Amino acid sequence: KDIRFEEVDEWPEPKPINDSLLPVDPFSDKLVPEPFRDWITDASFRMQSPPEFIAVPVLILCSSLIGTKCVVKAKKKDDWTIVPNIWGGIIGPPGSLKTPCMNEAFKSLAKLEKSAKEMLIEGKKEYEVELLGHQAKIENLKAELKKAATGKGGKDLEKIKESLFNAEKPDEPTLQRFKTNDATIEKLSELLNENPAGLILFRDELIGLLSSWERPGRESDRAFFLESWNGNGSHTTDRIGRGTIFTENLCLSICGGIQPQKLRGYLNQAVNGFGNDGLLQRFQLLVYPDPGRDWINVDQAPNELARQRAFSTITKLAETKDFTIYDAEINEFDGFPFLHFSSDAQEVFNEWLTDLQTKKLPEAGETIFGEHLAKYRSLMPSLALVFHLIQVVDSTAEGPISLEAATMAAAWVDFLELHARRIYGMVEDCNKQALTKLAKKLKDGCLPNPFNVRDVYRKHWEGLCDPKICEIVCDELKDLNWLREKTNGKINGRPQSREFLINPKI
Repeated sequence: KDIRFEEVDEWPEPKPINDSLLPVDPFSDKLVPEPFRDWITDASFRMQSPPEFIAVPVLILCSSLIGTKCVVKAKKKDDWTIVPNIWGGIIGPPGSLKTPCMNEAFKSLAKLEKSAKEMLIEGKKEYEVELLGHQAKIENLKAELKKAATGKGGKDLEKIKESLFNAEKPDEPTLQRFKTNDATIEKLSELLNENPAGLILFRDELIGLLSSWERPGRESDRAFFLESWNGNGSHTTDRIGRGTIFTENLCLSICGGIQPQKLRGYLNQAVNGFGNDGLLQRFQLLVYPDPGRDWINVDQAPNELARQRAFSTITKLAETKDFTIYDAEINEFDGFPFLHFSSDAQEVFNEWLTDLQTKKLPEAGETIFGEHLAKYRSLMPSLALVFHLIQVVDSTAEGPISLEAATMAAAWVDFLELHARRIYGMVEDCNKQALTKLAKKLKDGCLPNPFNVRDVYRKHWEGLCDPKICEIVCDELKDLNWLREKTNGKINGRPQSREFLINPKI
């Protein structure tokens, strides 16, 4: 009889396919520094979005505003120095309000950028006056030099030369920048040269930036960003027309949003294609939260007091030029102000680092997830410094990095570890992804019944282009009672290609 009309009852029940993401912990407002807590809680509730979507961009922004202005020495005696330069982003499906949440986090920059423009206008006025005075001084010295050279002047020739040598031209003011959305590496070199404390690169969609680094001819861009992650390197750019640009502090933070499917495709391609150079693992503050509570329609005024306190704290971080006023010491080697942990906070860090090195990293092994965990060595002290300085400018802490800041940083790293497991779990098991993809195509009726492996891979579906993977997945679906292999005979002594029947119960 025609197999397509086989009785449904003759088929076994198909077994479920577990394609769920690895679990993550719910977000706690205890992870948020107190000056930001009420603002983030209020904003995420009004937008009905995960609070991580605001908290993560805010922390990356704060780390960028601190930059090289204050660093952390994570050990009591060793000179290991860490610049709190953090990369990260938020992962969510379309419609999850990633962009509005990031805009809320970066809204405080609008006032800072406006103030910077006003300062530039005033600075240019002063510069033009000082420049005229400098030019007049140079002209007078040149005239005196001519007289002295002919023996007519009353001033000593050598003293006039010395005055000319010491007559410094006033520095032309530049616009203080806090972020950029798109720039070539040559322009970024200029911006970082003018803003040595650092900048943040904010991209609404990170996949565009990540994909651009994979294109042929963009290898130098990728290398530039890799070098900028540490925050304490230098960079020299030589270009015809632009000349030579020496960037003393290559400190660039990155923040943006990305959709899960696009990230999965990029991760598969990057890990299995381009090769693993540690770029992905540098996105330490990367979160992929659950959708959270059931959506409700909220229409209420923002908590302005909470927002003003948060924005005031961010402004103070940006406007503080010298953190030595907050007990930071000057590093004799690189000139960066630095802070140590307090004694009890040092114990927290030592215990956390020991656990990372002796337990978590050996368990993770030589995997991309293990390499990601290894980057947490710098993340935990960086977060502790950021949390401490947030409280310092809020006048709720002082001195070395506090126990509270170190404890909060350790809690954040534990929280982020679960998100990293979820994110890398999306790509480490390609067969599971292919299995889920083919199961969906079967349910949607996208294949004939019966079908063979060629029918699958000739569709060029994502993750199902390799004949070997397609055959493995079909066998797994057969074991799950989704498929049954059709018994075929031989043609000219050769076995026919394998064909699979689809369980009508799916």
